Amino acid sequence: MLTDALVVSKSGAPFKFQKIEVNNNLHDNEVLIRMKATGVCHTDLNFSNETSIPGLFPAVFGHEGAGTIVSIGSSVTTLSIGDNVLTSYTSCGNCSNCDSGNTSFCRDWEHDNFGVGRSDGSKAYSSTSGEAVTSHFFGQSSFARHAVVMERSVIKVPADAPLQLLAPLGCGIMTGAGAMMNVVKPTSNSIVAIVGAGAVGLAAIMALKLNKEQPKMVIAVDLIQARLDMAKKYGATHVINSTEVKDLKAALLELTDGEGVNGSIDCTGRADVVNTLMEATAKRGTVVSVGVGKLDATMSANIFNTVNSGRIYTGCCMGSCYPQEFIPMLAEAWKRGDFPFTELIKTYPAQEMDKAVKAVLDGFVVKAVLTWDTIFVTLLLGIIIPLAVMLGLRRYSTSKSAMAIIVPLYIYPAPGAWDPLLEAISINPSLNFIVVVNPHSGPGAAAVPDANYTREIPRLNSQTNVQTVGYVPTAYTKRDLTLVKHDIRTYSEWRSNSTVPGLGVQGIFFDETPSQYDDTSAYFLLEAQKEARQVHGFTSRCLLINNPGTIPDARFLDGPNMTVVFEGTYDTYQLHGFSHKIEMLGRLQGIKTSRQDFGCIMHSLPKDVAGSEASMKKVVRELTNIAGTVFVTDLWENYYSTFGTCWKQFVELAK
Repeated sequence: MLTDALVVSKSGAPFKFQKIEVNNNLHDNEVLIRMKATGVCHTDLNFSNETSIPGLFPAVFGHEGAGTIVSIGSSVTTLSIGDNVLTSYTSCGNCSNCDSGNTSFCRDWEHDNFGVGRSDGSKAYSSTSGEAVTSHFFGQSSFARHAVVMERSVIKVPADAPLQLLAPLGCGIMTGAGAMMNVVKPTSNSIVAIVGAGAVGLAAIMALKLNKEQPKMVIAVDLIQARLDMAKKYGATHVINSTEVKDLKAALLELTDGEGVNGSIDCTGRADVVNTLMEATAKRGTVVSVGVGKLDATMSANIFNTVNSGRIYTGCCMGSCYPQEFIPMLAEAWKRGDFPFTELIKTYPAQEMDKAVKAVLDGFVVKAVLTWDTIFVTLLLGIIIPLAVMLGLRRYSTSKSAMAIIVPLYIYPAPGAWDPLLEAISINPSLNFIVVVNPHSGPGAAAVPDANYTREIPRLNSQTNVQTVGYVPTAYTKRDLTLVKHDIRTYSEWRSNSTVPGLGVQGIFFDETPSQYDDTSAYFLLEAQKEARQVHGFTSRCLLINNPGTIPDARFLDGPNMTVVFEGTYDTYQLHGFSHKIEMLGRLQGIKTSRQDFGCIMHSLPKDVAGSEASMKKVVRELTNIAGTVFVTDLWENYYSTFGTCWKQFVELAK
């Protein structure tokens, strides 16, 4: 069968998106997986430049796959067609290390994971001209829409698992977490250091939350300050920017009062870094290498000093773990909110591998994940979009003709922080409030929000004049659709995942939706809205709001209950005559609209306007003439991080 793949034709050549032939004759211990996503690992990039392995090229790499099984070999017993799975390394299953669960140190590791095909020398892929293409990299070669994978490379996950989010667990994330938990094994008296705050290093830091004991000091080292900031967010107590220190050994010894670190993880693969860590390690401490830059890189150690200090240098392959047990554990920790590795991910269509690689190498992206479904969008659009029109898939009104206030409640609910809103709701029972809750630029990774949110959101939902909606960013439909759907499901499951009565939302606020129409964006929004209306768990009829922040193409008005047609400053509104434009929208684009279809959010009111009752009354009257739902604040920065000075006056005028 033909499929799409990223092929490297020779050492140093780019990854080329092209058709290849997949041999459907599976060996007994293989499965065929339709990949949904594949993580990009530095190991893939290193091997694309490899020169020491005869017969390696042309090759398909990739070893952090996620997808669905479509066919199985005759001896496969642990998997079934239709299973959702992740992929990791393979192992023989017969040697002493495999028998003891140490599969990442399998006797045949190098041959089975770094070879040039199957163990019998055959290859599962070929070019359209018939040239053999290397397969079975890490037992999978998952930079392909359809991949032939060894059964022992496969980890089954639940049917509802978000595959595009979990794909990186197959190598990099697992490696970092395993190095910390299975090799360093810090105690409460430990000082640990992580050199290289990329995906592996940050995963190692995150994993400390899962460790039995928390070390007293966690030092992160990197040359990119943004990475160090992330390291602090995830648990580092100290950071060292290596561009700002001349001597890393001295810096580590200074932080540790000359004693050195008890355990360190090198994610760089550089021999000079490993040598430095050996010198900066405390007696009986351990230095762990997880990264490999060049295959011939060699570290050195003084035998006398090593004997006297008891220092240990060791390697950690794939987290020194058994993936079929370790990966599900990490996935469960992520689901609980204890292992937020998905915050590191940025997705790219597989055709944009070059962009993904550049972003990773330039340090702008921590973990790139390729998606394989995007090229089907154009095929589906010809069916889905006309069908939506034919069926009359239109927005439906909230049926409320009264004025409503929309509140972008991006205020952390510390005790008392939401009281100005709750007071306004309580003393104005005939005024409707739509409240956008936003725990973490979305619902966050946890199954439920933290204790402050679980205390305050039910207070909002207990009021009959309030509808709460969950904030979901779309990045003008550039965000991965799977992530958007995951956010929607997370909000919808708040009620079932919590024992707190009233925790939940009644709809979704889609932020940064596009204003200019194209088929891909239309499909994206249609799918997101469909997901929101189909999931169970919203506390009442699902309210959907799109926020392009400006007047969109009329075709985008189909679907949501309301569209925010203006979000911006007072001056921008006046300068561009938005009032007139919104009034003319229906006439110009040939559709029937009412003010209940629109919302307006205005910030940065000048002091003379916010301080004048007459001026404020004029602003509110003008907005409510064209939009059924409005919000006004005089804040000029961090517009929604607190209630402005004109909040009470605005509420009074909106009645």
